[in-house]
Amino acid sequence: MRKAPVINWFEADIPGVRFADRKAPKEIIREDYFECRPMPISTQMGESEIVCGILEGWHHTPIFRTWETHRYAETFYYFEGTALMPFIGFKDGKPDPDLAVIVRIPAGIQVEVLAGVAHYVAVAENDHFACIVYSPDQPSDKFTTDEAVSGI
Repeated sequence: MRKAPVINWFEADIPGVRFADRKAPKEIIREDYFECRPMPISTQMGESEIVCGILEGWHHTPIFRTWETHRYAETFYYFEGTALMPFIGFKDGKPDPDLAVIVRIPAGIQVEVLAGVAHYVAVAENDHFACIVYSPDQPSDKFTTDEAVSGI
């Protein structure tokens, strides 16, 4: 049996392999009750540039007036805490608060949100949640509703 050296990631020089520390400088997105830390490496997969980040949320009253959609799907993998994630449907081309639902998502659940589905960043049901989010590099189309949607 041959022995291979065990080296640290920052010492590795392997053609076709990139390493990055999640603490590497990158724009951090912060709002009242959440923070998203994009990972430094984006990956070309087929025709899309895929980005990934760590999304953390803290307890906040589950009241939503802001929503977003995307041109392409995005996926979340919740690995810590329980999140309350809002979704809203459309009626006659407008977001309809009667078609809103807030979904309880515990750690260990993966969520795929397809293109065009209106949603927003979850709040933590208790103190904190954390998830990995990945999608093609894409902007958010944000909008607000006249009437807020509450989970309480």
